[in-house]
Amino acid sequence: MAQRLLQGWTLYIALAALVAALHAWALFHLPSPVPAPDAAPESGFAFELLRQGERSAKLAELMQRAPGATLLAGLSFLCFAALMIGGFALTALTLWRGRLRGLLRVEPRLPSRWRLVDVGRVLALALAMLGLLPFARMGLAGLAPSLRIDTDLWSVIGMGVLDLFVVTAVLALAPARPPHRAFGLSLRAWPDSLAVGLRGYVGVFPWLIVTLIASSIAAKAAGYEAPILPIQRLLFGQQEVSVLLLTGILVCLIGPVAEEFLFRGVFYSSLSRHLPMWGAMIASGALFALAHGNNLVGLIPITLLGCLLAYVYERTGSLAGPILIHMLHNTFLLSETLVLRQLFALS
Repeated sequence: MAQRLLQGWTLYIALAALVAALHAWALFHLPSPVPAPDAAPESGFAFELLRQGERSAKLAELMQRAPGATLLAGLSFLCFAALMIGGFALTALTLWRGRLRGLLRVEPRLPSRWRLVDVGRVLALALAMLGLLPFARMGLAGLAPSLRIDTDLWSVIGMGVLDLFVVTAVLALAPARPPHRAFGLSLRAWPDSLAVGLRGYVGVFPWLIVTLIASSIAAKAAGYEAPILPIQRLLFGQQEVSVLLLTGILVCLIGPVAEEFLFRGVFYSSLSRHLPMWGAMIASGALFALAHGNNLVGLIPITLLGCLLAYVYERTGSLAGPILIHMLHNTFLLSETLVLRQLFALS
């Protein structure tokens, strides 16, 4: 019954009508929001460091202002340096042994290929949930007026609900039964996928940094300043430990799983039916990058990361490796961000 409902169009038309009706009602019956005062520009040492500019000079200033920050920064730098050195060494070893051609010659092993119509169904369900979330907040406020949920907390909760819903929708529409087999998530496939994923991430990590530096230099030469992203604003401005903890769970656990199911499991799989393998990897990687905000500086590095994730999925036929890489990458970025936050606290 559920499968028949998901495969037809009645559910999607009903959801679209419901979301449209609710937003129309809100437009004509809810009071117009009071225009918020112009937001004060982000100020303080933390936001100065996030902006483009003389970051090395600012870090040096921080080291002088807080001697204890040197040790914390040093430990963070050691982790970063280990990944950089290990990645360059792995790249050099691969080239010296002549294994690059073999790595680029990938025999397709995807367990299933999604149809574009199913991609449309997943997106329709996700957009419907996104459209219903504001009314869920209104309903919660009506049922429990004493429960105050600030904007940051609601953003984290809303994104978590949306991510979990996307995973549920993808599994429900999966072209195989049981659904986890449509993504190669059987226990037998895990060891190979995890091993390939770890080697791939270590090997590609330095090139993510190189492309990020090159993009930053090009942006600075063009006079472009990367905006401060909402997640950066939340991590540096939020003081509630519970919100930061939920953000960590979302960024390091729930988000990577949902994004891998959607971008590799669904988008890349469907694109690979219509494009050459490398074309599908680049296209899905670009979609992955565009979905991560309007920061043009990060466009190429995130696209490269998306290509690696699709490569591991294609090579091993399992999402286990891409999910692990994504979790490790986000955890590394979050830990570096929290180290910077702690440095500011020490300053």
